[in-house]
Amino acid sequence: PPEEPAEPAAGTVRPASDLAARGVSPAVDGWRRVAPPGEPFTAELPDGEIAAGLLPQTDASGVPIELGEWSSREAEGQVEFAILRTPFWRLTEPTRGLAGLRDLAQAHLEGGPDRKVTRLTDVESHGVAGVEVVYELGGDGSEPMQATIRWFPVGEQVYQVLAVAPVGKEEARVRRFVEGFAFTEAAQALAAEKPAAWTAFAVPDTDVTLTAPSAPAAPTVETRATPWGERAVTAWTFPLAKPKATVTVTRVPLTAAERGQKPFELIETWQKAVKAALPSGATLRAPRPRPVGASEGRVLSSSQTGERRYGLVLADAFLEIAWVPAVADADPEAAARLFGSLTMVPTPGGVPATKENP
Repeated sequence: PPEEPAEPAAGTVRPASDLAARGVSPAVDGWRRVAPPGEPFTAELPDGEIAAGLLPQTDASGVPIELGEWSSREAEGQVEFAILRTPFWRLTEPTRGLAGLRDLAQAHLEGGPDRKVTRLTDVESHGVAGVEVVYELGGDGSEPMQATIRWFPVGEQVYQVLAVAPVGKEEARVRRFVEGFAFTEAAQALAAEKPAAWTAFAVPDTDVTLTAPSAPAAPTVETRATPWGERAVTAWTFPLAKPKATVTVTRVPLTAAERGQKPFELIETWQKAVKAALPSGATLRAPRPRPVGASEGRVLSSSQTGERRYGLVLADAFLEIAWVPAVADADPEAAARLFGSLTMVPTPGGVPATKENP
């Protein structure tokens, strides 16, 4: 069967042909009430260019994740009001809670020499604690702008309330929008739950680290078939109960001849083996490059099985990280977080794999 096309690129909010179905009421006196179905908040948006719905994003592992956005922008100028829903882990470590969001707010204040600190404070919205940061942008000859941002942690999500307007203008509308954002009782219950802690794991004999929802079982070393023939491989398995899935990290040693190949040749050999092992009728999506540090890698996935496999060429081995869910649509955000956590911290004296140094 032919390969599946890649997921649509991220970028714009899907057109909202029926704002009412997305919880946005008709404008009354220049304001629209917002109460999205399934969302634990209500708010008011100034009338303008309204966007309401889901913002498609595709992460580094090819996992499509839809972020929530409800926003209003002026037809002319830079005035913007927006409510954004983002997975907590995309902003900071969820278990750090408000402390992580305070650090995020501080980073915004220190983000550039053209920013003038106005306020950094704790806030609350109907029983849900949050952080507010206010700062001014300008200094390059353009009209100075003021940004007001509030972050609220609710379960595994963060709700961001954002208003941007010229300094000294639109103050009444900004305060009405920001202070009119209110959480429901459902949000209060979610906010009281502590997000699950993920476990950091440094893959032995490599420079690769990742985080997973659980600690791995004891590693196994056994001789098995690989894309390059039989050899002794080391594997670590992370059994997951929620979502029900299995994460496996496999390190395949490479021979001197294989280390002499170019990284993309090794990746192509691996991809052919993954494709051949798929169940009958299953196909691969278009592969996605995913380097880590100086090492070349690629992500392979199939919508029929839900599995995602990441292959990385190291100096003396090939590393595969596999996410295999019990059902195809099991918690794609967890898969995205797993693959997005991959980092490479060079071992002192180690030499990373590159095109020039395969």
